[in-house]
Amino acid sequence: PDTPDNTEVVLKIEPPEYSGLLDLEALCLDVHQQAGFDVPNYQRIDNDGLKFLAVERFDRQQGIRVPMESLFSVIATGDHLFRETADIMLDELGGIIARLSEVVSLPPDTGEALYRRLLMALLTGNGDMHLDNIALLGGVNDCRLTPVYDPAPMRAWPRHNLVSAIPFDASGYADRGQFFIYLGKTFGLPRKKIQDCIDQSLDATTSYIDQVMGLNNVPLQLRKQLAEICLKERNSLQRYGAAKF
Repeated sequence: PDTPDNTEVVLKIEPPEYSGLLDLEALCLDVHQQAGFDVPNYQRIDNDGLKFLAVERFDRQQGIRVPMESLFSVIATGDHLFRETADIMLDELGGIIARLSEVVSLPPDTGEALYRRLLMALLTGNGDMHLDNIALLGGVNDCRLTPVYDPAPMRAWPRHNLVSAIPFDASGYADRGQFFIYLGKTFGLPRKKIQDCIDQSLDATTSYIDQVMGLNNVPLQLRKQLAEICLKERNSLQRYGAAKF
């Protein structure tokens, strides 16, 4: 931190049991960046048989810490009955953001931005976007969502094949696509905006499955599983993207 022009990073080391994880995470950072999301600078590095992903810290400005709290911590502070991510439902997030905006200054499109992140998580196979992977940065007067971080598509691994770490009940809907339309409404978004968000997310991930299959450092079986999952989620959303609902 005291070295001039030094860049502070979070250095991730790939565990042997998750071969290809960091290549998949780097791909998802690329996809989010190309889709217009704020993404920290990052670099994939191989050294002495080890695989690393260096991600620049975004909770520092000129060496000074910037306040940052996960959405988990924010919710837990206001609700003493809240103990874990599973204690809230996915369709409660919109109301939480709306109430939070009454206490701190949030950009008016925060709900839409979070909804778009949830769509991207669905389409890339990131079922591990729990409340510690969504955070707020800044103080009371300049609070905003952090850049996207930890977007690894963990559904590639069978034991992590969970649609969403934040639970939801889609039993009353025809499919997940229809549920995610409803989810957009819980963020206060009008129909046209929901459709735009879905179309933009589909466009941003058009070549994602091909890109996954091209990652030769990822075991083939994992690539196939992730591709199959993402195609299924994509088909579910596509039937609503260009249509009226």
